[in-house]
Amino acid sequence: LEFESGFTETHSAAIVFRRTTVPTTEGPYIIRGAFGAATRPVITFSHNGVGFQTTSAVVCLIFSDFDLENTNATKTASYGFNLGNYGSNAVEIHRCRIKSSTNKFYRGIHGGFNNVVVRECEIAYCANSGLFGVDANSSRSLILDNYIHHNGNHGIDGTTGSETIWYI
Repeated sequence: LEFESGFTETHSAAIVFRRTTVPTTEGPYIIRGAFGAATRPVITFSHNGVGFQTTSAVVCLIFSDFDLENTNATKTASYGFNLGNYGSNAVEIHRCRIKSSTNKFYRGIHGGFNNVVVRECEIAYCANSGLFGVDANSSRSLILDNYIHHNGNHGIDGTTGSETIWYI
């Protein structure tokens, strides 16, 4: 799925990915903005909840080259990406921006970081944390070349889970 230059869309509920793919035969699901778009696509969520939600069955999912915003006035449960407390497998978030100081999220990326790659993203102005890893399913993940700044409590918070291995 590719968003064209200048594309905007608003959702009042989470976009949930439930199905797995078989990387060797089907390839990954790719949700992306047009590379090098003159005006980056913007996906806006208008509720105090999750933007993009994965489930434990999700394998091989790539998000790339678009911005996320949240227009809800309450910022207590809104996550740009929620990878679930059980850990998603093989998810890449690449060149995405969660950076609006007005239309911000509570947390930019939340959940079990299990084989997750976050690279070349800008994650800013989240009311709580830019990236927040939960439970022992947060393992074997790469956080590379990101600009993480001006978040309420922490840029990266991996305070829970005894088996967490993040390569930063």
